[in-house]
Amino acid sequence: MKNKILLSIFAAFLFQTYIYSQVTQQIQPGPINGKDAFVAQIYPSYNFGNYSDLNILRIISRGFSNTVRSYIEIDLSAIPSNAIIIDAKLKLYRFSGSTNSTTIEVNKVIEDWDENSITWSTVPNVTNLDVKTQLVSPTNNIFHIIDVTSHVQEFVNYPSRNKGWRIKHQDETSSKEVEYRSSEYQSDITKRPLIEVSYVLPIVITMNQITHADTPFSGNGSISVNASEGDGTYTYQWIDGSTGNDIPGDTVSSISGLSPGWYGVEVADGLGNVSYMAFIVGAKCGIVQIEFQPDGRFIDFTKLITGTDNYNEPYDDRNFSTSTLIDAERRLNASYDFYTESLFRNKLVIPNNINLNSAIQHFHGAYHYYSFGNRSNLNSVAEEWYKDIVTWNTRPPYDTIITTIPTSTSQHQDVALDLTSLYETFQNGTAINYGQSLVLDYPLSSTNRRMRYRKNSTTASELPKLVITLGKDCIYAHLKYELDGFYHTMKDGEINFVFDQEYEGENLQFNIYNSLDEIVKTQADFPVVPTSYGKNYITIDVSTVDYCIGKGFLYLETINSKGEKKYLRFYNDYFVDGCALDNLEYEENNPTE
Repeated sequence: MKNKILLSIFAAFLFQTYIYSQVTQQIQPGPINGKDAFVAQIYPSYNFGNYSDLNILRIISRGFSNTVRSYIEIDLSAIPSNAIIIDAKLKLYRFSGSTNSTTIEVNKVIEDWDENSITWSTVPNVTNLDVKTQLVSPTNNIFHIIDVTSHVQEFVNYPSRNKGWRIKHQDETSSKEVEYRSSEYQSDITKRPLIEVSYVLPIVITMNQITHADTPFSGNGSISVNASEGDGTYTYQWIDGSTGNDIPGDTVSSISGLSPGWYGVEVADGLGNVSYMAFIVGAKCGIVQIEFQPDGRFIDFTKLITGTDNYNEPYDDRNFSTSTLIDAERRLNASYDFYTESLFRNKLVIPNNINLNSAIQHFHGAYHYYSFGNRSNLNSVAEEWYKDIVTWNTRPPYDTIITTIPTSTSQHQDVALDLTSLYETFQNGTAINYGQSLVLDYPLSSTNRRMRYRKNSTTASELPKLVITLGKDCIYAHLKYELDGFYHTMKDGEINFVFDQEYEGENLQFNIYNSLDEIVKTQADFPVVPTSYGKNYITIDVSTVDYCIGKGFLYLETINSKGEKKYLRFYNDYFVDGCALDNLEYEENNPTE
């Protein structure tokens, strides 16, 4: 209802309240943003789109009959498309009507309509699926409330499907009437139609801290995570990536005693919403190879299809996240006319406190069609997407081409793609992992082509697999009770040594001295270094300007829980840009090869 321009200041009212992570939002449009109208059977060509009331009516009297129905659509774009709707209520203010109770029926409209032109003769079609009914009171000056939770969930996930509702009497065989206020109503704007929606967002899991195992054979790694969104209450279940099985007893936000490998966590909230994320644990010293070949909990995937199926129905607004094949395809024949792309993402965090040497993505081929070429590009995805709701119409934009996959030479040809540089950007934070897209590298034409890989399979070896090699070779020095002529050569700005904790573990106490016996740094200048009983493989990183100690000969002094001291002399030739320290004897003591 756009006629009354002077009332533009009342375009819409939107209110939000928060309970923990739950949001309750009221949307109550005014004359400018409001969209509602009624239609009357006895005036089949007349538009009632600028009235201050909405009627639903059935009159049968002395040979005269009339039916009136109302249509309303409310813009829900203020609600995030991935919102999980807890409750949604359509509220209509009754100010007049017959004195008998009635059941109203609310159907989803499935065609576009315009409030300034809709008439009885031009009403849009509705669906008889998921029809809402509500027995309403004959009392005047109250809101009638209809539960439209499932409708709003669909409209939020798939905005193009929000074409509003038709409201009518369920029984139109006897006389009855209800009159509601419309979005044009001026005397009391609080009585306009409104929708009240309560929702949460999917649970988000992020890394808090990862401590790598000392060596490839150690079992002292740990992971801790943070959870947000959902309803604000969380339970945790850790999963062993090598088996896919739950780890008994580990049901909090952190886990320890881990060997190098990948580990997943399942986080559930009080509403039953669940999210998953996987994390890598490496070795502080030594190179490890980890195969990330998970089930569907730790992979986001969907196909995007434009065109029509064998019933000539469009694909463009459908979600295909349950598909089992990763496709880039063009198909045109007597039954089909469509084009397919795929989105894929490993839900995996590789922390930035370890060297990433390689990341090779393996896909298992499945029925390529390559007679006329099926060369395809693997692209970076540039924005967030949600596997259970994304469609061709709502697909995210793509960024750069990561790699081009040549035309297949056999029907089931596998590929191994070097994605090391890509995962390095995820690791160091210069890019966000929005996943990748598989797209044919040809202009759209009538030529049939297909590149296809398995996403699900009863044969585990056919699942997508990311093979990661990470870590570095290093030597751990042993501390001594007295300094002697021996010195330890550092590597990549790290001091690596073995610390024997003979007593109850506590945080490592240490000092670093220059060649003049002056303290350069203490443990207070570094992140806390925890120790446990027995051998501890310790790395102190001095490769950044915040922790620089200067070039030359220095020595480390450690102090255990009994006050006993041990020492390590070491030579540092690691250049740190911006480090103002240089040991006085560096030039004299700079060793030669």
